[in-house]
Amino acid sequence: MKRFSEHIVESVVNPLIKLFYPDECRNCGGILSFGEVILCDSCFSKFEFQPKYEEDATISGCQFSYIFSLGIHNGILQEYVHRMKYEGVQSIPKRLITRADEIGILPSKFLREKTLIPVPLHPAKVRERGFNQAEILAQALSSRLECDVLNALKRIRYTLPMVELSPEERKRNVKGAFAMRNCNVQREVVIVDDVLTTGSTVAECARILKEAGCNVVGIFTLTRAN
Repeated sequence: MKRFSEHIVESVVNPLIKLFYPDECRNCGGILSFGEVILCDSCFSKFEFQPKYEEDATISGCQFSYIFSLGIHNGILQEYVHRMKYEGVQSIPKRLITRADEIGILPSKFLREKTLIPVPLHPAKVRERGFNQAEILAQALSSRLECDVLNALKRIRYTLPMVELSPEERKRNVKGAFAMRNCNVQREVVIVDDVLTTGSTVAECARILKEAGCNVVGIFTLTRAN
């Protein structure tokens, strides 16, 4: 859990720093206005995603009908994910999803009338971070498309950070980390997460959902490792 001093820095000190030393647009160098993140609105309106779409994919031993990511996990998109997760900029998923929908790259026909199930965080991590980024992403998708969001999974075991782990270590790390909540999933399921790397996390989530009788058809993430 964050200490009181850390909350003061985030809620008071950081905003004051940005007031006197505002961020600049990564593209044009202009001063960012309130609500603009990394790119100014003008440059963001020209931002081009490089979506990754794969059909009939096997990820970490689990079969999916399709996997969709807005782009590769580098550059501006990687920075957006970092700002969202570690600096608490919760407006980023809505900003990215809205832009992707406006330019017609969201896989609408695969998401409409589906149930979006976000990858859960451990309760201790939610208390520390204040939110689950996968859930915010799912809500952003739901607001643009005809799909439901259901927190059907819970994380029952605290896991190690995945960054430094090998693919096999990642599998062992998430094995048995999730469980179903007491809920009824009627529609086909799309698992939602922020980043897809080896896929061990979403595969373990899919395994639990399938054991409960859910029809898991796809994965949606903001970014995917190259």
